[in-house]
Amino acid sequence: DRFLPTYVLVDLWCRTRLFATPDEMYEDKYIFIAQAMQMRTWMFHQLAKMPEEMAGLHFEGEAAMVQEVLSQSCVDAPVRNGAWSPIISMIPMLLFLALTGDQILTATALIVLALMTY
Repeated sequence: DRFLPTYVLVDLWCRTRLFATPDEMYEDKYIFIAQAMQMRTWMFHQLAKMPEEMAGLHFEGEAAMVQEVLSQSCVDAPVRNGAWSPIISMIPMLLFLALTGDQILTATALIVLALMTY
């Protein structure tokens, strides 16, 4: 919908409605823009894929998965913390390896790449 904003405001003061200009909202210390935490979102989806893990959750209730994910330790700050795949460096390396003409080495690298992506 073109009338809905692309962000969500979170009011920590528990007001039912906000009547303010954007500049006044910017100055309000109880209004925040909700931001998704990438690592926690990934952890939530990984937990949802494994029903055997969901059965052994330490928390109960409908928010048990969220509580479980929030209880885990991880980097929530939007920084580059080294969480990247080695495939990023392996694909260019594989291209240069193919230029050497060594078929056995290239086939081995392709198999390793296929196993890493599986």
